[in-house]
Amino acid sequence: MGYAGCSRPASGAEHMLVHFWECWELASGRIPDFHGAYVGVATLLVLEQYREFLKKGDRFRLIVNKINIIKGREMPKLPVAQVLWKPEPSLSVSATAWAQKGRAIPVYGTTHADYFFGEVPCGRFLFEDEMDEYEKNTGKVIIETIGDGNPLAVPGCILQGHGVFAWGKDPKSAVHNAVVLEEIAKMAFYTEAIPGKNIRLPEYILNKHYSRKHGKNATYGQR
Repeated sequence: MGYAGCSRPASGAEHMLVHFWECWELASGRIPDFHGAYVGVATLLVLEQYREFLKKGDRFRLIVNKINIIKGREMPKLPVAQVLWKPEPSLSVSATAWAQKGRAIPVYGTTHADYFFGEVPCGRFLFEDEMDEYEKNTGKVIIETIGDGNPLAVPGCILQGHGVFAWGKDPKSAVHNAVVLEEIAKMAFYTEAIPGKNIRLPEYILNKHYSRKHGKNATYGQR
């Protein structure tokens, strides 16, 4: 499933983190949708405008996590899912394989460059003393991995031995970025599987493809 921290606007690395947790219970209909009911730290709900994402088939299902601003509770500094679900291993296999290898995903082609301004970074294993607050510390490692760069320029990362995280300016773009991340992970895997030298995309081509789709001077696709 997809998890989106969808609440009042945040900035920087806290903007919007989407973790694609596997959710067999939801997929099989054993967990009801929450719609507007306040639950603990946050409200789990499926808003009407996001229901289309629930129809993506077996690969992606979206639950939106929305902080109850009316009651004045602060947005968590690390908006990472507090609930873990039973794994469904068919979700995001290629990107997760890179995470298990502990490798960043290199930029080999223009599809990657259209959406990610550089390699998809791979964060470290959590340390043993971080296990007691596992989800919270996972969020800290994500922010550590993103660093001081623009999180929307590289809207996703992987964590070693764990899996895939993606984010965006809104839930729709976050889901789209997660789908793209899976596809570029797959293409990078196939690229390295073909015998011969692995040649990364030249930086000037990366710059051209990313800049023509993003920012004030964008000339192609989205602005």
